[in-house]
Parts: sequence; structure tokens; C-alpha cells
Amino acid sequence: MPIIVPIAMLSGGTSPFESMPRFLQIIMQFAPTTHYMEFCSRVLIRGAGIDVVWPQLLAMAVIGTVLFIGAMMRFRATFQ
Repeated sequence: MPIIVPIAMLSGGTSPFESMPRFLQIIMQFAPTTHYMEFCSRVLIRGAGIDVVWPQLLAMAVIGTVLFIGAMMRFRATFQ
């Protein structure tokens, strides 16, 4: 809970991402929730196509891949 609540609040879902301080905007670029909220707002509100939202999809895929590899390495280390 101490990690999930701030990430959810800073992802841009409850307050505009642009109104945050610049250092928080840079830090939150490494959280997949930020890109997901941007993706959702572009698709659901603006009706954007894949040609507009591909950067968010790519960012979520890269972050997810890095986190998956890190989790897999940590999991394997528990058996050694």
C-alpha cells in the first residue's frame, strides 16, 4: 500500500500530469501506470488510433520486460 497509492496518485489519473513538478514527471516516466493513463485518455476520450498511441505501448512493453526479467532473475536466485 505505501508504494501503490503514491504511484496511482502520481500517474496522472487523479491530477493532470503536466501540473506536477518537473522532477516528478521525470521519475514517473519509469512507472507503467503513467503511460497506461496516457494511453487510456488518448484512446477513450480522443479516439486516437495506433499511429498516435504507439509510444505509450512501446514504453509499457519495455518497462514490463525489464521488470519481468528482474523478477525472473530474483526468483531464480532464491533456488541457488
